[in-house]
Amino acid sequence: MASIQPYLNVPDFIVNGLKDGSMFRTGGVIQETANGQIVAWLREAGDLDGDRAFAESLSGIAGTGTGATGFMFGAAAMFLPFALSVYHTRQSEKRVYDKVANLIEREFWSDRMARYNAARDDFNRAYHVSKMEEKLHKLRLARDRLGEVQYPIYDELDRLQSRSRLNEKDGERAFYMHMIAMTLHRMVTICYLELDEPEVAKMTLEEAVTKHEPYIRAFVRKRIGLDSSAHQAVWQHPDKNLIFAKYASLSSFKHYIQLTDWLGGSGYNILPKRTDSQLSSIVRFATDSWATKDFDSLMTGQRFLQVILPQVYAAIENLDRLRGISLKVSITAFPGLTYFQWEEFEQKAAGDHRGVVTFVDEDKVSRWQKLRAKLRRERGSSVAKL
Repeated sequence: MASIQPYLNVPDFIVNGLKDGSMFRTGGVIQETANGQIVAWLREAGDLDGDRAFAESLSGIAGTGTGATGFMFGAAAMFLPFALSVYHTRQSEKRVYDKVANLIEREFWSDRMARYNAARDDFNRAYHVSKMEEKLHKLRLARDRLGEVQYPIYDELDRLQSRSRLNEKDGERAFYMHMIAMTLHRMVTICYLELDEPEVAKMTLEEAVTKHEPYIRAFVRKRIGLDSSAHQAVWQHPDKNLIFAKYASLSSFKHYIQLTDWLGGSGYNILPKRTDSQLSSIVRFATDSWATKDFDSLMTGQRFLQVILPQVYAAIENLDRLRGISLKVSITAFPGLTYFQWEEFEQKAAGDHRGVVTFVDEDKVSRWQKLRAKLRRERGSSVAKL
C-alpha cells in the first residue's frame, strides 16, 4: 500500500526537483524526469477563483516550462482545476459556458449547441436526485450527449482556425471553445467514473488529450501569427538574425521564441518548405518592409502582451492540466479504493486549507532521493579521478 502524505504547501524537495530538472510538472501531477514515475500531485483547496497567492505558488513550481505563469493567469478565471472533483468541474464549466454564450454567433449557439445545453442539464441534475437508479440514468444520458456534442465544437474550432492567422474576434472565440471542449472531456470522465467504469474513463481521457493537442498547437501557431505570410517572410529571410536583433530585449519577443520552441523548434524549422520561386517572393516581401512592419507591430504592441500571450499560455496550461488528470486517473493510490473514495480522502486531508495541497507518495520520493544521492556520489568520484 502506498504511503500518501498531504502537505499544505509545496515541499522544498519538490520545488528543488523542479528547479534542477529532476522532476517536472504535468498539470497538477509531479513526475520524475528519469522515468516518468508520479511522485506527487497538487490539489486546489478552498475557493481559489482569482486567488493571486495561488498564482504565485504556481510561479514557484516551474509553470509549463515556458516561464510564463504571470501571463497564464491573465486568463485565470477560465483555468480548469487540478482536481477532478464534481463541484469544481461544474463551477468551471458554468464560467466557461456563460462566457462563450456571449461570444458565439447566435445561429451557432441556438442550433448546434442545443445538445450541449441538454447534456449539461443532465450532468447537473444527476447530482440533485436522491434515487441511485435515476442518478445513473442521468449520468448515462449526460455521457452520451456530451460525446455527441464534441462534433459541433470541433467543427467550430476547425472553422475558426482554418485561416493562417486568428484575428481578435475569432481568437477569443477559439480560446473559449478550447476551454469548453476541455471541460466537456472532464465531464465525460466524471460520468464514466461515477458509473464505475474507471478503465473506460482513463481510455476516454487519454483519447481526448491526444485529439485536442493538435488543436491547441494550431491555436498557438495562428494566435502568435507564425503561419501568416508576414512571419514566414521574416523567418525565411536570409537576414532574419539582424531583423530579430532589435527585439532581443523585449519580453514579448522572448515569449514568442519560447512558444516556437514549444511548438517543436525554431520558427524557420517548423515552417513548410518553400520552392525557390516562393522563397524569392517571400524575401521580396520582407525587403519591401511589409513583413517587417507587420512583425514589428505585433512585437511592440500591448495587445500581444495583454491579450494574446495570456490566452496562449492559458490554453497550454489547461491542456497540461487535462493531461495531468489523465495521469492521475490512472493511479490506484490505495488498492481497493474507487476514484471517488480517493477523492473523499483528499477532501478530508485538505480540510479548510486555502491554496495548494500537495499529496506526496513517500515511497517513490524516497527511491528518487536515494537515486539522486547515488548519482551525486558517482559524479563526485568521477571528478576526483580527474
